[in-house]
Formats: sequence, C-alpha cells, structure tokens
Amino acid sequence: MTTTIIRTIFILILVSGIMFLLGFIKIHNPDVSFESSDGRWGDSEVQLKGRDYSVIEEGFRRYKLQCNASDVYLVRNTEKNWINVLA
Repeated sequence: MTTTIIRTIFILILVSGIMFLLGFIKIHNPDVSFESSDGRWGDSEVQLKGRDYSVIEEGFRRYKLQCNASDVYLVRNTEKNWINVLA
C-alpha cells in the first residue's frame, strides 16, 4: 500500500517537473511569425537558431526597399502569450 502511494507521488512529481520544464522553455523561447500588411512577405522567429525580432525587422526593411512598398507595416500572426508579456 505505501509502495503504491510513494510510486504515485513520485510519478506525479516527475510529470509535474517535465511539464514545468517544457512550459519554461516555451515561455522563454517563443517562436513568433510575422507578415507584411499586404501579405506578400512573411518570416518567423526561431529562438533556438538565433533568428530573433531584429532579424525579422531587417528582412522586413529589405522587403520594403526592394519592392518599393513604403506604406506596408509589420503584422504579428502569432497570438500573444499572456503568461509571458515580453514575448
């Protein structure tokens, strides 16, 4: 009886720890996608590969210059993560 209870508690702690770590990784490494307001350009962040918002901004600036699209703006496609307000 006590072995079963200890085993159950251990499994619950293990599963909770794994879920916490996965949530921690997702909160600190959110991948967000963006597109231009005209829908002709799009790109995504991939935090683990070093593609952050500055890379997206630079690509969008080049798109605006090369395509002479000065009136377009950058639109975020991914929903905001309200748990991590900085994402």
